[in-house]
Amino acid sequence: MRKIILLFIFLTSICSLIKCQDYIYYTQYLFNSLAINPAYAGSQDFINISGDVRKQWIGIKGAPFSQSISVHSPFMKDMCGIGLTVNNDKIGVTNQQEVSLSYSYKIRFTNQSLSFGLKGGVNTLNSRFDQLNIDDKSDKEFQNNENTILPIFGFGAYLKGNNYFVGLSVPQLYKFFSTKNYNKYFNLQKICFLTGGYIFEVNENLKIKPSTLAKVNFGSVFEMDFTTTFFYKEKFIFGGSYKTLNSACLFFEIEFQPRYFLGYSYDISTTNLISHQYGSHEISLNIFIDKKGKTKVVNPRYF
Repeated sequence: MRKIILLFIFLTSICSLIKCQDYIYYTQYLFNSLAINPAYAGSQDFINISGDVRKQWIGIKGAPFSQSISVHSPFMKDMCGIGLTVNNDKIGVTNQQEVSLSYSYKIRFTNQSLSFGLKGGVNTLNSRFDQLNIDDKSDKEFQNNENTILPIFGFGAYLKGNNYFVGLSVPQLYKFFSTKNYNKYFNLQKICFLTGGYIFEVNENLKIKPSTLAKVNFGSVFEMDFTTTFFYKEKFIFGGSYKTLNSACLFFEIEFQPRYFLGYSYDISTTNLISHQYGSHEISLNIFIDKKGKTKVVNPRYF
């Protein structure tokens, strides 16, 4: 445990050296960690297909609406991993898509492993300013729509033991500027994620996993996500989380068929925004395929 705490402090120090900006992540990121960390690719001994749909701030016109699908698998005798992620995110008149590939390499130790991951892909941004209702029709800033394709590059590290995990990732590493249309520019949004969790076994049927996620966002704000997850008979997962800046949520995931898990979460705002919307909903689906052709996943999925 002392080594884990020291590693956590070390990774936090690394994050403090990285200039970051905001990055959207799903409430159920613990069910699909590839969405925030490329080193997670192939971290288990099975093929994992994940899908997420998130509708944020119900009742507010133009609120974020996001979809994501990913698939990843180990290969080379589980020493390497590869993953594909496709994201779509719409906010107001702006639509953003991402297609990226992740690659990881795993170093094994006694009862634990350390993976390093790289991520590369493209991000497209499309803003339809002609759909806005503006007072000054002569404003040049809103006379032309924006269509920009941006490259993506990121990295991550993921340490996993029998009953704990620690992760560090920067999914988008750098800024990219466009000088089109009167020197307007887009930034690739960047952020550093630091995650960690530990499994406590209450009895044969019940496990508890406290975990946390830190969003290091220098030049803006720092946010923490505190989560407690309960595993009952390894088929029903439920819990809650608190995001220090804006919301709290409840979530669950249930195995409705062997190797098929359906998840749902509901977020409620903890800011003044609560009086203008009805919360955020998110649905996830996880499918696990054993590479050896067995009928069910052998190892419980805690991380």
